[in-house]
Amino acid sequence: MSENKQNSYLMPGAVVVAGLLIALAVFWSGGGQLNSGTGDSAADGTAESITPVEIAKAIGLKTNDFEKCLADGRYADVVEADNQDVMGVGGAGTPFSVLINAEGTHYPVYGAYPLEGLKGIIDGALINDQDLLASLKEQAGLSADGIRPVSADDHIKGSLNAPITLVVYTDMQCPFCEQFHTTALQALAEYGDQMALVYRHFPLDALHPTTRALSEGSECAAELGGEEAFWAFFDKAFAG
Repeated sequence: MSENKQNSYLMPGAVVVAGLLIALAVFWSGGGQLNSGTGDSAADGTAESITPVEIAKAIGLKTNDFEKCLADGRYADVVEADNQDVMGVGGAGTPFSVLINAEGTHYPVYGAYPLEGLKGIIDGALINDQDLLASLKEQAGLSADGIRPVSADDHIKGSLNAPITLVVYTDMQCPFCEQFHTTALQALAEYGDQMALVYRHFPLDALHPTTRALSEGSECAAELGGEEAFWAFFDKAFAG
């Protein structure tokens, strides 16, 4: 992480400072920066993505029903609505996430933060740290206040009444999204009832031409197998 990026995180609050500085010290130690899925996955050494039908078979869905759902484009509008939602607030790369606390404050989380960095932001959001908020807005170049409210219609792990909700806009062929998927699940396990996790779609079609089919496939999985199948579809897509 470059020096100017490190300096952007000098803020009050011992817990927040510790968490973010640890993140900056350990993440992409080879000289990179917080990544946001703007490179070619093949160049990053990731394997060719598993197909939606292969995932459906692997998680035990009825293949014929799944293929019909996908062929009908039944959830194309749902995926595009998520896509337009995040682009409407200026999101340009994946993963793009928003932490929402009990006060309704939106903390933009731009890039694939490692666990300690994400925990630093969560801890700051729990106490409604305004210095942290200002720093994250400056880094992201946006506020993320305009995303649609989380509701029971979302795909959610945890309670809608949790004091912290992490809304992740993701691309299932983005290698940095794969890394952040693991991180988000680890954070959810650590924070328990204090946190909920929501997943929305952000397919980067120009970089990953088949990723939209995966997004639509996850919605077909939810139709055929419920929320358990939706999350299993994501797990399998990222595991390959």
